[in-house]
Amino acid sequence: MPDPDLICEVRTEGGTYRDWMQVQVEQNFMNEGWIRSFRLVCAEPSAVASMKLKPGDRVDIALAGQVVIQQGFIRDRQAVFDANRHAVQVTGYGKAGLITEASINGGTGQFRGFKLDAIANSVLKPYGLTFRVQNGSDGWDMPFPNVMVRYGETPFDLISRLCRQRNLFSYSDAAGNVVAGPKTGSSMVAFVEGQNILSANCQLRHLAVESLVSNSQQPGSDSLFGRSASEIQAKATVKGGTPGATWKVLAEIPLN
Repeated sequence: MPDPDLICEVRTEGGTYRDWMQVQVEQNFMNEGWIRSFRLVCAEPSAVASMKLKPGDRVDIALAGQVVIQQGFIRDRQAVFDANRHAVQVTGYGKAGLITEASINGGTGQFRGFKLDAIANSVLKPYGLTFRVQNGSDGWDMPFPNVMVRYGETPFDLISRLCRQRNLFSYSDAAGNVVAGPKTGSSMVAFVEGQNILSANCQLRHLAVESLVSNSQQPGSDSLFGRSASEIQAKATVKGGTPGATWKVLAEIPLN
């Protein structure tokens, strides 16, 4: 009898599929690619013949009985075969995947004096998704003076660049909703050599610079003008960096 802790179920309207040779489900926490995604490979002839999954199909994916992707969809189906073998691979992502492809459409495309969560929820609403901040760093809820949606920009791109200005990383939950900031809660995952690590790769990198300087500007007004509007700067130091070496960057959007 199969070990229930090693079963991946792909649940669709047409049935449930369990015959997989390889299963990969990813959850990233980087600014680029923080949606949940999956890759599944089936190579048993009987399983291939019965599997009718195709691009566009809605799916729920459960690992060991726990749903990790809800209302996701298949993006690609790829078949590989020769005279004696036949394999099928399906890949896709969670419900948040659509916000990485569809452009923001609707509204004026401008947000004056809005906080990050208000802007994010506005562009996510058409997709039935929400945004929330958990344990955000100080200042994350400071309103943005003026945010303009760039032509063709997706909700993913807009939320990512605004989170970068508020020192937040993002990820999506099982239902596709977007969460920003460190995850709260007392429970932690422990990786122990010889127990629950199949393979690992760890890399440490030396940061060459001693300081990081970021520059920005804001539109002038009767109350904000001169250097206060045109020469906005913030600086951070890097411990152990090369003395005298500085990395200068421009902010992606007007900031105070």
